[in-house]
Amino acid sequence: MAVKLKDIANEVGLNISTVSRILSQPTSSVASEATRRQVVEAARRLGYRPNAAARALASGRSGCVGIFAPELQDPVFGHYIEVICDLLAEHGINGVAMRSGWEPDRETKLLESLQTRQIDAALSLFYHREHRDLYQRLHSQGLVVVFRVVDEPIENIGLDCVGVDISDAYESLIRHMVERGYRRVAIIGGLIAEVLAQPHDRHSARSTPASQVVASHAYPGVYWVQKIHHELGLTFDPRLAIPCGPTAAQAYQALQRHLQDPNMPRFDGLIIQANKFIPGVQRALAEHSLQIPHDVGLASVSDSEICQFGAVPTTVWNQPIEKICQGMVRLLMRRLADPHASIATSSYSSHLIVRESTAGKRGA
Repeated sequence: MAVKLKDIANEVGLNISTVSRILSQPTSSVASEATRRQVVEAARRLGYRPNAAARALASGRSGCVGIFAPELQDPVFGHYIEVICDLLAEHGINGVAMRSGWEPDRETKLLESLQTRQIDAALSLFYHREHRDLYQRLHSQGLVVVFRVVDEPIENIGLDCVGVDISDAYESLIRHMVERGYRRVAIIGGLIAEVLAQPHDRHSARSTPASQVVASHAYPGVYWVQKIHHELGLTFDPRLAIPCGPTAAQAYQALQRHLQDPNMPRFDGLIIQANKFIPGVQRALAEHSLQIPHDVGLASVSDSEICQFGAVPTTVWNQPIEKICQGMVRLLMRRLADPHASIATSSYSSHLIVRESTAGKRGA
């Protein structure tokens, strides 16, 4: 026999309307936090399952929130999605993962189709700065979206968002690797490698002093890569930016091409933009008899199990994923409860975790 709101109300000694509001409006101030927890726990213990159709009709909402991620197969974005889905479930909301790719146009179509897909709101794990006007227009039309913003001053965004300091990763990782004896640090994959490589002929033997390049890119990660090389008295060779496709196989192929080309500069340190590239990178290095960490130091800009439990555990710039997700969901619930609330933001700092992959270069 299905458990009803009346059963929960009798269990906790409250009236049915109060129980209904607590379960259907998780951010409502109708009751104290202790009472809310008591009701939620009773509902869980009794096996209460709300009538989704009735709730949607009553609230005008479907109870579904889209989670936009550039890649669904990536271990880091997968971790974000898993944590967010668990947090949303605590509020009786279903998280629906959607692949936005790295293409702004694809994300635009997803955002504009939310209502036809019966999705109440969205959490976007990547903010495209070139779409700021679109985001503002959709916000003014009442569309609820909370963004994870990487390396942007969030006070200038004008939307509900959380800020993450990925650019600091490049400064910290490069500085750490140089201290361990790695002097020529390459970067493989991601937008940063594309931007670093684009303005240059990768087969030119010419290197560009960092001081001449620092101000030439708007992308913050590029600025920090150039800046830290300049501060350390090193010359950054743009040919050490190695673009690749979105899979481990494509990372393997890109690195193979680089290592096989006698005209390309050698490197003794490598920063990986996405953890899913690690198997391909490790295979390419092994096939050229390059050992980690003695010949090449390896590091990533985010943590995952593949970094923690690989044959050679990988040094990482660790994002506090659980806290970031909690912040995003908190901002989302606040906006759903009060569509006219002021813009709210939160910032989160990451930290360096040193592992065996940067233990030191042979002979350093």
